Amino acid sequence: MLAAVPAGCGGSGPRPTPAEGDVRDPPPAWLPDRHRIVVLSIDGCRPDALEAAGARNLLEFGARGARAMRALTIPLSLTLPSHSSMLSGFSLEAHGVDWNGPIPERGYIKVPTIFNVAHAAGQRTIMVMGKDKFLTLLQPNTLDEVHELAGDEDAIMEQAIWIARKGNFDLMFVHLPNPDITGHAMGWMSAPYLAKVAHIDQLFSWLLQALPSDATVIVTADHGGHDLGHGTDTEVDRHIPWMIDGPRIKKGVVVARDISTTDTAATALHLLGLAVGAVGAAVPEGQVVHEVLAD
Repeated sequence: MLAAVPAGCGGSGPRPTPAEGDVRDPPPAWLPDRHRIVVLSIDGCRPDALEAAGARNLLEFGARGARAMRALTIPLSLTLPSHSSMLSGFSLEAHGVDWNGPIPERGYIKVPTIFNVAHAAGQRTIMVMGKDKFLTLLQPNTLDEVHELAGDEDAIMEQAIWIARKGNFDLMFVHLPNPDITGHAMGWMSAPYLAKVAHIDQLFSWLLQALPSDATVIVTADHGGHDLGHGTDTEVDRHIPWMIDGPRIKKGVVVARDISTTDTAATALHLLGLAVGAVGAAVPEGQVVHEVLAD
């Protein structure tokens, strides 16, 4: 499933016109009614780390669009369970991913993800990830491209920028792992940890420049952290940033209420014109963050 795609960013010249009658070509990137979604997860990023690291691009992005000052991940604040909720809209009890590593014998997540829903609707879905544990989320026939670039945030963002410039996607998830990796090695809010956040801030500015004008971006995280770890039900581990901007997003909005990481899935699908439904007795927990929507 892993796509071997060149990492070069390519140029930003005129887009080619599809051959007449060639149904194999994707819809042109400049269709006026097209809306694309990028979900960017900065692994282990505490909200207060943005200010402490001087992450100007990320902070300006949140101020320009909409942001939630009190967003929370699930009580089991670990990377794989948290991302399972972020990318499905379901609680831990419903999605069943209570482990935190690539364990093939445990199988796939038990509920639909945003990739299932979008792909089934004929939309092009892409994941660019920095940890192999995300294989748990790669249910068959749900992603058009998967790029695993373990622990290399520069290569991850270069790949995302290359895809963004091509414009051939409807839903793209980008995962940046190094704040979490550095937090475990050197401590959350340490100088090396903040340096990683600052570096990602620069990479983020380049991604924004490469994206099509119809793209909406959600920036968030899976968990925070303290000392050399995370995973507890405390606010310092569960508190995460949540920011969104795009052509259909209100400007300068601060969401005062608590929102959940599961709301990321619901809001992303809503912007794609889709929604996830109940699976057996399990009902998705995520709610659309209507306060940020201009339409």
